[in-house]
Amino acid sequence: MTLHQVNRRVHLYLALFLLPWFLMYGVSSIAFSHGPYFEELDKAKGIPLWTQRFERSYEAAVPEGPWSPGSPNAGVDRLLESVRAAGIGVGGNVYAELGSTWRTLMGSPHEAAHVLGKVIAALGPDNVLWGTDSIWYGSPQDQIEAFRAFEITADAQERFGYAPLTPAVKAGILADNAARLYGVDPAALPCSPSASDRQALRADPPTADRLLGPTTASAARRAFRADHPWF
Repeated sequence: MTLHQVNRRVHLYLALFLLPWFLMYGVSSIAFSHGPYFEELDKAKGIPLWTQRFERSYEAAVPEGPWSPGSPNAGVDRLLESVRAAGIGVGGNVYAELGSTWRTLMGSPHEAAHVLGKVIAALGPDNVLWGTDSIWYGSPQDQIEAFRAFEITADAQERFGYAPLTPAVKAGILADNAARLYGVDPAALPCSPSASDRQALRADPPTADRLLGPTTASAARRAFRADHPWF
């Protein structure tokens, strides 16, 4: 096999490997690029419009510092400035979900204090939600432990007006805020099945063990066209 043939095969394999990712991100961006279209569809179907927005605007390449309303830096400041310009304050319909942000920040306590402090100040402690994107990184246990131990220093509180990161605020971010938002009562829905409970469920599952959704390529194309009429 010549070098030219090897080069062509390498490029072909790379293209086949990357194509699904490009398609996934391209299709997923449609919902964000055509918001009014989806809102009109929901109105026509009688579906209530979203009253919550989930944002993550952290940029790893942008050093995070204090936010000056009216003259924002990039990164998280752009989210906070857009919220301020829209007249949305503490307890409004904008929620900040941490996602990969905390994983990146937990090694930089100075920036972590700024991001958490100014997001909590602008949106309220009840409007910050826990997230880890752990599907990409594996177990989030180190992130959870780091967050539980993290504090916004007294110096940062005094200089920038940040609220302390109390145990109650941390509990809200880790679980209580999302539970309230989604209407879940953790105390009323304990999840501690015993080994015998699990064995009984496996022996007699409450629902049929069957494959859901399209099972052929043609059926998948029909379902996609039905759900995405703009294509």
